[in-house]
Formats: sequence, structure tokens, C-alpha cells
Amino acid sequence: MQAKQQQFIAARWFHQAVTWVKEGSPDYIPGASDARTQERRRFKRVKMSFDLELKIGSRLIPAQGSDLHDFGAKVICDHGIVPGTMVLIHLVKKRIVGFAYVRHSTQRGNGTFAIGLEFPAPLMPKEPGPWQYSRVVRDETF
Repeated sequence: MQAKQQQFIAARWFHQAVTWVKEGSPDYIPGASDARTQERRRFKRVKMSFDLELKIGSRLIPAQGSDLHDFGAKVICDHGIVPGTMVLIHLVKKRIVGFAYVRHSTQRGNGTFAIGLEFPAPLMPKEPGPWQYSRVVRDETF
């Protein structure tokens, strides 16, 4: 029991230290993340199973989805993906596609990976036919 208490106290101190580091950062804006957190709490999460494909460059990774909402999804696949990677997500049976950022990739006990995806924009219907896509980075140095 004492070990759990020590872990809890250590976790509290860690989170406090992270807060202090954020507040000392030159680009820290108090309350900026609160609005996004409150916005995310309003979403409706749908727990369901769905087939999907993740495309990273020319590599296609089959996966199984387990949780889907407006801001992201939780998927299970056989390969880990580095957090921060942008992937093209294709919900096969629903015929929906879009881009997503990998937020976390956690190995599970059975050797698969639980991957958290965040959608920077809403997913869209996939039009029939082959798709050619490219990511356009906006240059803001006018």
C-alpha cells in the first residue's frame, strides 16, 4: 500500500513540475489549453469496431478501430508508429478518409499496439477511383 502512495505522490510532483516548466516558457498563454480541453469534453465518443488502413508514405498498414469520435480515434495494429507521424486514415467499409497525427503508440500485452490518432480536420467521404494525394505545407513568410 505504501508503494502506491509513493507513486501517487511522485506523480503529483511530476505534474506540478511540468506546470512550472510550462509557465516559465516564453510562449506560455494561461488558459489557452483549457478551451480546447473543454471543447473535447463535449464530443460524443462511439465505441465500435471498424476496419481501417493507415498509409504512411507508400506503406499500407491494416488496423482495427475500437473508438471513434470527431477529434480522433483509437486503433489497434501489429506495428508501432512513432508519435507525431502524419498518416492517411481510410475507414474501409465506411468509405471515409482523412489525415491524422499519431498522438501515442503503446505496446499491449499481446504484442499489438494501441495507437491514438488526432484528426487536424474532419474526415471526408472517399470518392470512387484511385486517389493521388499530397500534403501541402502553407508558407507563412509573405
